[in-house]
Amino acid sequence: MSDNPYQAVENPVGGPQRKSRTLLWVILGAFTLMSLLCCCGGPMLLTWGVGSRINTDPAKVTAEADAMLEMDRPAELKPMFYMDVFVMKMVCFGDENGDMLCQMELKAEYAKDREAMRAAMDEQMQKQAADNPELPELVVDEQVEREYQVRGEPVTFDLSKCTAVETGERYYRVSGVIDSPDGSRAVMVVLQVKEENFSEDRIAEMIESIR
Repeated sequence: MSDNPYQAVENPVGGPQRKSRTLLWVILGAFTLMSLLCCCGGPMLLTWGVGSRINTDPAKVTAEADAMLEMDRPAELKPMFYMDVFVMKMVCFGDENGDMLCQMELKAEYAKDREAMRAAMDEQMQKQAADNPELPELVVDEQVEREYQVRGEPVTFDLSKCTAVETGERYYRVSGVIDSPDGSRAVMVVLQVKEENFSEDRIAEMIESIR
């Protein structure tokens, strides 16, 4: 599998619609990583063109995700892509319904402002959805904080209940930042799923399975 970022993104599962959606999530991931570098990494953004790599091999995506954080990921969300931009890494899993789970890893010294990290992600997801009709443009109806137990310690995540502008479908968007076991890295976890496919209890089980 080539690491050439300009090579067409291959589709590990699904047909043309899946390939198109995977490419859109890769684009979203690139913009999100750049946004996070701007808010957390400053001049490191200059290294983007030199160090960016994209890989869509399912085994590689899963291995990199486990190296960031081990958790019980929903089986229906399949590996989509892995992206490496020097001090930052990103992996995404998804399905044909548009549900997705992303993990973004950043060295701890660049992740001090965690609210800024979450705000940058939310902003980019909204912007890219507005510009790309295949991604659901969501209106946040309610946003609350949820506390989960991760490795025996309380961790706060933002949980948003959203409505898709075009279809009226209901979504959950959940985001939070977890330290790696050794404390050297911070990993943002973002889950965006249709309400009909996931319950809050199932979301809690996934987050609390992080180890």
